[in-house]
Amino acid sequence: MIIKLTHEFKNMEGEPLNNPFSKDKPLTMLSLCVNALVGMDLEGEKTSGEDKMKRYLLAERMMENGKEIDLKADEIVTLKSLIAKRFAPIIVGPAWRILEPEEN
Repeated sequence: MIIKLTHEFKNMEGEPLNNPFSKDKPLTMLSLCVNALVGMDLEGEKTSGEDKMKRYLLAERMMENGKEIDLKADEIVTLKSLIAKRFAPIIVGPAWRILEPEEN
């Protein structure tokens, strides 16, 4: 499925959400996904080296493509899981709608 990475997240009033990863820039789907993929394990998580490498390679692919990317089903599952664990509902909701629009 082709996913647009240029989506800018907004708060409930429609104002852009600041990007906590890149000062003075809006939070985009690209930044959100890449940071979810390359972030440290949360307390209690034990990610294998192989899974970390897969996540790194996906993040690298996203950065190379920049505007959109064709994701496999398992990559979407990984992103949804990581985003849900690491971010608030104001971000999870729109991100999941982008990753699986027919489900939402």
